[in-house]
Amino acid sequence: MMKQILAQIKPYQTYLLAVLTVFFFMRSCNRGREIGYLKQDYEVCMTLNDSLRIGALLHTDQLELLHEQHQEELVERELKVHRYYSDEIAKLPRGPQLMDFHRTVVMPNLKTKEAE
Repeated sequence: MMKQILAQIKPYQTYLLAVLTVFFFMRSCNRGREIGYLKQDYEVCMTLNDSLRIGALLHTDQLELLHEQHQEELVERELKVHRYYSDEIAKLPRGPQLMDFHRTVVMPNLKTKEAE
């Protein structure tokens, strides 16, 4: 049975070999094209990644600058608050307890905030 099949295929042996060679050649070209597409996708992804990283770095620099500005504003506000209640306490007729509070709490806070 197998000999009969081989006997029928033998005259077409070169044609089959050529068809199989063309078939496998086309498959390998297709895989090469897919690899090319993957390389292009990789390059696009890397470009996007780099631009996002640079954008993130710029964004963090801006955030640090805003944070520093915000810290300066907070210090100024705290200083205004300390000055305000120091002035209010100084206007009042004070007893010994309020004078002690002003001397031990308010004035040191005001001096440390002004020193910053």
